[in-house]
Amino acid sequence: MANQPYVIPVNTNGAVESSHRTGVGSDSTTNQVKVDGADGQVTFLSRVMGELETVAHNENHNDLYYFKQSRDLKTCAQPHVAQLRTWLYDEVRVFCESVTDMILNPGRLNLFSARYPPTGRLLCHDDQLEGRKIAFIIYLSPADWSSGKDEGGTLGVYDSVIGVDGKLEPTPNPMHKLPPTWNTLSFFEVSERSFHQVEEVIGNRTRYSVGGWFHELPQADRVKTSPSAIATKSTTDIADKVSSSQLAADQINITGDTIRSTTDIADKVSSSQLAADQINITDDTIRRAVERPGSESEQCLEDWINEVYLRKPIQANIQDKFADDSSIQLKDFLVPIKFKELDEALTGNGMAWHTDITPLKAKYATLCGGRPSGVIHDVQSLLSSKAFLELVNTLSGLDTTSVTTRIRKFAHGDYTMLPHGDTHKDCECLEVSLAVCRTQWKESWGGIRTYLVEGEEVISIAPEANTLSIVFRSADTDRFVRYITHTADDASYVDIEAICTE
Repeated sequence: MANQPYVIPVNTNGAVESSHRTGVGSDSTTNQVKVDGADGQVTFLSRVMGELETVAHNENHNDLYYFKQSRDLKTCAQPHVAQLRTWLYDEVRVFCESVTDMILNPGRLNLFSARYPPTGRLLCHDDQLEGRKIAFIIYLSPADWSSGKDEGGTLGVYDSVIGVDGKLEPTPNPMHKLPPTWNTLSFFEVSERSFHQVEEVIGNRTRYSVGGWFHELPQADRVKTSPSAIATKSTTDIADKVSSSQLAADQINITGDTIRSTTDIADKVSSSQLAADQINITDDTIRRAVERPGSESEQCLEDWINEVYLRKPIQANIQDKFADDSSIQLKDFLVPIKFKELDEALTGNGMAWHTDITPLKAKYATLCGGRPSGVIHDVQSLLSSKAFLELVNTLSGLDTTSVTTRIRKFAHGDYTMLPHGDTHKDCECLEVSLAVCRTQWKESWGGIRTYLVEGEEVISIAPEANTLSIVFRSADTDRFVRYITHTADDASYVDIEAICTE
């Protein structure tokens, strides 16, 4: 069966429907939930919201997600949060058992509060971790969420297919999208096909929820129980809606080792940039005779590349800086007329792009129609040439012998994730990238190429027009391109990449 989420209202008209028995309130006998009315009464969940405002939420930001999350609320002493927790233990767990035929651990529950601020998101994943079996979410977003304009924050549910490696993987786009409707409970089975995401919040309000996981009761602790003792609820109408293909919650359990706050990378980028007219050259080196290239291949470099970067003294200066930083950015790399031709070809309306989506790995666009022609083909040929490889080796001080190239376009909603999944992940290489964009790129938009060693950010590079970046990537270095948020509007950039290896 295809993945199909199961969603029920915590309450709809002030009382819980008897077939659902999902109410939360101070009256444990009737399970009624008080709602806002003419007398101004505050609902139970509104009181929960108020108590959660006093709980610290840590910011989590990496290749997969951006949101704020509380500590585990299993020990939270706030009265309404504690009452919600008890209801989840005693009623929701039993209800989930009745519609899934699972035996859940009554003594184990993870419960968190999550806040997705503007641009907050959680990209596609399956939630499989630590024996989780059922994931649940109670939405606490404003009641008028997306009533006027789309504010994002939907729970996207993916179908699954068998990939080329024989493993299940999500389809390119979500099959279902569920809005974060106030006072609604969603729950799902965690499985190998429970692929889902939380869509980026695109308004100026925060998406609130409380959620977590039930765990399967260990086999040794199971005792046969009659169906009547498990539940007395009517589930005929929903039994076929729940299966092992259903998805996990829009929460993630973050450990201290994986939490990384947003970092200001502007300084890191600028500190390793070299403009063509800003390289430190002594009077002595200026007076030296410049060796001019003479061969046909070297003449090709001279036709395309800013002549400053072909001067031997400048190349030595660049090599010294690269030896210190393992990366460098060379501004104004192509001669202006060539870059203008390239920019017009890649960003013009006549260029056709195809969106490539592998939700667990990446989303970006590639050129349609196979091998490019014209100036785009010429640039790819330049980056693949022996002369360019020798130039890169000179600038870096390394000795690479082969090169592969690709062209990708990044815009709103595009990203790559860890592990990157490229064929050069486990070997040393030089990553050479030329950016083509017409907008002064802002770090807050995303789209930053980020390098990590043992989970720590070491290099971050923002796209800048006609700037060539060269990065040495060791076998233990990971990289990803940060998700580009809606704040970028229609801005995009093209990345022409050459991977140089031995």
